[in-house]
Amino acid sequence: MKPPVFDSTQSMPHSDNHERAVLGAILLDPSALPVASAILRSEDFHSRLNGRTFAAMQKLAAEAKPIDTIFLLSELSAEGNGTPGEDQIYVSELTKLLPKIDNIEFYAKEIKRAAVQRSGITSMGFYRDAIAAAHDDTTTIQCFDQVTGDIAKLRSELTVEQSGLRTYTPAELAALVPEPVEHIAYPVATKGMLTVLDGLAKAAGKTTLLLHAIRSVLREEIFLGQATRKVNVLLVTEENRRSLLPALERVGLSTETSGLHILTREEWAGIPWTQLTERLQQTCVDLKIGWMALDTFYAIARLVGEDENKSGCVSQAVAPVRDMVGKLDIAATLGRHERKSGGDIGESGRGSSALTGEADVILQLRRMSSNHSQDMRRLEITGRIEQDCLTIELSLGRYIVHEGDVRISTTEDADAVDNAIRANREATIREIAAATGINKNRVAKLAAKSGWTKFQGDPWEIV
Repeated sequence: MKPPVFDSTQSMPHSDNHERAVLGAILLDPSALPVASAILRSEDFHSRLNGRTFAAMQKLAAEAKPIDTIFLLSELSAEGNGTPGEDQIYVSELTKLLPKIDNIEFYAKEIKRAAVQRSGITSMGFYRDAIAAAHDDTTTIQCFDQVTGDIAKLRSELTVEQSGLRTYTPAELAALVPEPVEHIAYPVATKGMLTVLDGLAKAAGKTTLLLHAIRSVLREEIFLGQATRKVNVLLVTEENRRSLLPALERVGLSTETSGLHILTREEWAGIPWTQLTERLQQTCVDLKIGWMALDTFYAIARLVGEDENKSGCVSQAVAPVRDMVGKLDIAATLGRHERKSGGDIGESGRGSSALTGEADVILQLRRMSSNHSQDMRRLEITGRIEQDCLTIELSLGRYIVHEGDVRISTTEDADAVDNAIRANREATIREIAAATGINKNRVAKLAAKSGWTKFQGDPWEIV
């Protein structure tokens, strides 16, 4: 039996403005797509054209293509549902509402709510018509199966809407996270991941390494031989204003006017940890923070005395930080002191091992043996992505990466990199790698060893 069609005389719940606001916000800032995709599917849009546009944006993200007017028009044109002129007018009007990026979650939830309401109205209308059509046993069974199926689907949609739970297909996950591993400053900060940096108090140089990484991110400099990604940084420190300023001056951060936001002890002292995490999350949203560093975590989270050794206390303290990392898709780095007795990476940190278990990446920073330079450190890396060990040295205000325990020497590779840079100072690291046949990471290390530095978009300079 063909199911009866429910013909409502009333307009179905929807808001074209909300739908266009979501699409316009994504065009203005493609980083808003994961927020919308966590709530919406393309079929949740009342307008078919809006739904197809949302699906096209997800496809572009999954294929690592830019989500801009040109690529979006090309994708819509490939579907052949409208003329090029109509598509161009439609896409150009999406941003005319000037949607606020910060409101996209609200817009998306309103669209989802309307979609669930439409589904319920349709199902209830069919239920009414099905009862009237059920004249024999066969028809009654068919109608019953249809109605119970619709009700089960509606119940599922309402449960997801009310609970906020959402499952994904692999393709949808690929659209949400087109680049699974995105380093902001390798290995100290990785987008969407929680990193713990361990080191002896006042000896290993955790804060110095952290501040150098922050400086490199703000200036888009090479850090530890790899390119960085510029984001806004929130530094929450246990230091007070007077004790922090000298450290900022040593690194060259005392005159930074944008990109770095600092909360010293004076600002957060006295605020309970549960309230502080709520404020930190709102601050990250308001300031568009891409990386949050807490140095040191136990002090800021008020885990003192025996509390830092209790797995329940540590797990409860780190939970809101992990939630923040996932919800906002930011990097978070937690500084932690090592025990004086030391130990293997992941086991040497003070307090409960619960913090190690919660982390995606663990870093262990230690001084080298006495026969090395006092500025040389061993940085061991382990976690869900990779394992590595770097020998680094702070020289002339910058970290140099060594191969093993020996400083990178001027080899044929170093000469080749140096000559290639001198021949074309406008070249990118990728272009230098292609010209010399040396991989990108090694090019960056050799260039830094030779004194070359490069800001993104600027020519190479010798220091």
